Amino acid sequence: MWKSRLPLPDGSLNRTRLVALAIGGLALFSQLGQLGNALRSPEYIRLSAACIVLTFVLLVFAYRRGRATWWIAAPIPLLVAIGGSGLDDPVASTSLALASTVVLSLYGSTKPWVARVVVL
Repeated sequence: MWKSRLPLPDGSLNRTRLVALAIGGLALFSQLGQLGNALRSPEYIRLSAACIVLTFVLLVFAYRRGRATWWIAAPIPLLVAIGGSGLDDPVASTSLALASTVVLSLYGSTKPWVARVVVL
């Protein structure tokens, strides 16, 4: 039987979190090709790219910790707003918000989930 070099997480919830992180990361990084809003300066475009990457880094921290703490979830809306405003089509920033919300919705109880959905 084939053995993986990287061990799979234990339990279906942790595997679901890993898959959500992978798909969310793909969604976030696919938007990097959309950077280039003509109304923004090149410096702002670089800031937008950094915000998108930092969003993914925070999602990885949530996965590694097994929970979404306030310092992980609180800056996500600001990072999504700045990252999305540098996109060629700012409406595409909804994918940034959705990817973040889906990944973070797998952590915590219903109350923090509702707060994240309302803020994002």
